[in-house]
Amino acid sequence: GRPQKHTVLRGAGVRWACSSRDATACAYGTATQLVGHRVHAILNSLSADFISAAFASLGESCFFEEIGKRSIWTVARGVASCATVSYTPVALDVDMTADPVWMQRTLRLLSRRAQTRVATSLPFASYDLETQSDMAFRLLQSGRNMGKVVLRVGTAQAVLGGGGGVRGSHVVVGGTNGLGLLTGRWLAQQGAQSVVLASRSGALAKDASAEWARIRQSGAFALVASCDSSQAADTRRLVARVQGESLRGVWHTAGVLADSLLAGQTSQALARVFAPKVHGAMSLHASLATSPLSACALFSSVASMLGGAGQANYSAANACLDALAACRRRHAQPGVSVQWGAWAEIGMASRGAASERMEAMEAAAGFGRIGLAQGLGALLKAVQPCAPPVVGMIPLDWKRYLGGGAPVPPFLSRFTPAAPAAASARVAGAATATTSLAAPAVSLEMVLEMARRTAGSNVDADAPLMEAGVDSLGAVELRNALQRAVGDGVVLPSTLIFDHPTARQLALFVQPAVEEEPTAQAVVAAQVGESAARIQGTSMRLPGGATSAAAAWRAFASSVDAVGQVPLERWDLAAAVATVKEPVASRIRHGAFIDGAALFDNGAFGVSPAEAAAMDPQQRLLLEHAYVALHGGGLDRAALSNSLTGVFVGIASTDYKEILAASPLAGSVYAATGWSLSIASGRISYLLGLQGPCMSFDTACSAALTATHTGLRALQANEASCSLVAGVNLMLLPGTGASFSTAGMTSA
Repeated sequence: GRPQKHTVLRGAGVRWACSSRDATACAYGTATQLVGHRVHAILNSLSADFISAAFASLGESCFFEEIGKRSIWTVARGVASCATVSYTPVALDVDMTADPVWMQRTLRLLSRRAQTRVATSLPFASYDLETQSDMAFRLLQSGRNMGKVVLRVGTAQAVLGGGGGVRGSHVVVGGTNGLGLLTGRWLAQQGAQSVVLASRSGALAKDASAEWARIRQSGAFALVASCDSSQAADTRRLVARVQGESLRGVWHTAGVLADSLLAGQTSQALARVFAPKVHGAMSLHASLATSPLSACALFSSVASMLGGAGQANYSAANACLDALAACRRRHAQPGVSVQWGAWAEIGMASRGAASERMEAMEAAAGFGRIGLAQGLGALLKAVQPCAPPVVGMIPLDWKRYLGGGAPVPPFLSRFTPAAPAAASARVAGAATATTSLAAPAVSLEMVLEMARRTAGSNVDADAPLMEAGVDSLGAVELRNALQRAVGDGVVLPSTLIFDHPTARQLALFVQPAVEEEPTAQAVVAAQVGESAARIQGTSMRLPGGATSAAAAWRAFASSVDAVGQVPLERWDLAAAVATVKEPVASRIRHGAFIDGAALFDNGAFGVSPAEAAAMDPQQRLLLEHAYVALHGGGLDRAALSNSLTGVFVGIASTDYKEILAASPLAGSVYAATGWSLSIASGRISYLLGLQGPCMSFDTACSAALTATHTGLRALQANEASCSLVAGVNLMLLPGTGASFSTAGMTSA
């Protein structure tokens, strides 16, 4: 399974773990851990070959309890396989029918133990059946679930509080298009008796026929009404019309945009935005003063919380909705204001020719789009009685959003990504070594990152920003981001992007003036050239099971014997020694081998199963352990991408070339790169986005030592900011070992 699952198991006190993906690996791992012993009882949920593998580890008069449902054995087959083993499929539905008294007693016993915390449940993830079932299946599909995935069967009455819940009538203002129509359909499917979709035009949008059909099919009475919510008279007329039908909820989704820079904002633009948002909400609030509502939801925007370029009027209008929801709560009235981000398929952000470009810009800045199921799930939570009056809903990548070098607002400080330890150490070391030099306030890399977030795509340092996708509004955003980065001590001109059209020119412009000090720089270079490197992260897998430096030291200090017979999955040992006499045969029969060499989490590196099958196991080990070592040094993929990190690999064995040539994979498009020694280092650089030097060394037994020497020299010569040094050697065929044994080059 995945590494995070291993962590949970170790935290629960599990000592041994085997593969649940391959029955052969599971059987071998179990036999290795048992060291000749047998288990007394097995609780199994796996199927097919795993049952046979588990049966093989049982002793006589032992128990096999089967809790799986698919591809399991029958009791007769269990008896036929081993008459002395008790094979019992456990099925609660069958047991409940067969012996209800025993089941009741057992459930009561479990209940008492759970109440006293003697028994605890498995880890589980819970989802609502009606609104979040697709999220539950996505979790199962991804393989990231641990324990159980539970679907809750709730009631609409519980969702929207007591006293009738969703029953009765609901009014959706702005309900003939987009989010309003979606909300109306959701209410109808929740069990509302009638849904009134109100808008100024009183007509459904052209593309709303499918949603309207779903509303009608739900069984709820649906009505489209004309109501200009900014006019108090229209609002009172609408409420009076519906109040006689047990009005239970009001959902205010209306809104329009009139974006413009602050200098271009007019009273007409302000009135146009405030009319449906603020005036409409205030009219509804006044008209509903005596109505016993179960829900009152105001659809605000994330612009109220984070602001938006050119949206001063829109941000202010949504802030009024937030204040109104808080006011209703203080007066013991239902009310919630949901600050929505951009939706993926509906809403203002999904319309227009520039929708895809805006989505790319948002993704580069760390913003995601809200899916329909995700948004309705959030709405479900927001209207709960215990929810806060103002709720923000937007998918965010905090590392991208807050990692651009600009000061973080205090109310977002808890979400600030922690700086990698290795990066902090390098910055601190550089500051110490160059105390007499003034570093630039904003580097070229920071400017490129800001430009990429603004344009929504990668930007060349010497290409005009306007040609890379930065429009006039984006130019203002980029200038403001640079202003935040340089601080208030320097005032950048409003025409900054037009005066300095490329990222490199911008970086040069915002650098403080520094007098050159060639003597000091030469001293620093000399110090760097003579400095020693520091090991920041390690990862290893050695024969005998050592996976850390401490474990390896204990093995050496305790004289652990890591030499054993050739594993069955490596090669046919009988054929290898058939024509060889002793003592050479004994030498061929033994060696130092690592466990699980064939296992590889290809999904973690974006490698397809077809390519992974054609990859030398040495390349697979290098990928996994390289990333673990880098991660142990405080470097994640975001920090590694485009960094000047060098890769230096010592690798000499080419056994897999012969294996590949004799297999059906020889004709695969991945065969050429699967065994190549030069690809071993290049694959690490490519998959992690590293830009430093990349080398593979085959100097026989000294390959890893040569790689270490070269990596150290690269650091000292400033050819790399960080060096990844790795060595790997797997014996996959008996040829090399047999030659060494015949020549007397191996120990007896």
